[in-house]
Amino acid sequence: MKLYPDEEFPLQLGSVVQMGTKTQFILERFNTGIIAAPGKRANMEDTFVVVQDMKLHPQLPVSIYCVLDGHGGEWCAVFLRQRFEAEMRRQLLDEKDGIYGSERKGLSEVVSKAFK
Repeated sequence: MKLYPDEEFPLQLGSVVQMGTKTQFILERFNTGIIAAPGKRANMEDTFVVVQDMKLHPQLPVSIYCVLDGHGGEWCAVFLRQRFEAEMRRQLLDEKDGIYGSERKGLSEVVSKAFK
């Protein structure tokens, strides 16, 4: 997709559009806006995860939007952010307990198991 017919670089999923020095947009499957402010703390301790498609089924895209609260320090939120998508996918696709598994569990049980 191009904004203008003579545009040199076409937009596609994953394209990053930089506006100034502090604002950027990523072209995704769904429009998602994120804004964060540290409040009364000196540093931002919260983070987020946005997964446009978990790739659980080729004809059923599943998105995940998650806010991770730092609770007095960013280390836990950053740890979870780095592992969230892979661990959720692993649990959801588990051969025994996952969504297609032989002993299928409810979604809340699968999510809980991902972070025990």
